[in-house]
Amino acid sequence: MDPRQNRLLAALPPAQWAEWAPRIEHLDFPLGHVVHEPGDPYHYVYFPLTTVISIMRTLSTGASTQLAVVGHEGLLGVPVFIGGGPAGNRAVVQHAGA
Repeated sequence: MDPRQNRLLAALPPAQWAEWAPRIEHLDFPLGHVVHEPGDPYHYVYFPLTTVISIMRTLSTGASTQLAVVGHEGLLGVPVFIGGGPAGNRAVVQHAGA
């Protein structure tokens, strides 16, 4: 599967793509897989190809709400680019895929 199915990776200039390509690992996520929980450290940046990941917030009542959805047009793990920090929300796979 071509990582450039992700629109952000597809938009990289050739020199940047050549630098990043060797670092990319292919992962498949099953439906319901928890990518991270609040407080977990970020270790990776995820560029969805065919999977859809929901960013969820747990409310004080115990209920949860969806804040955002990340698919092939985006990425999960921005804190890795800006110096780290723990995850503030839960990330859950809503559509199985790469």
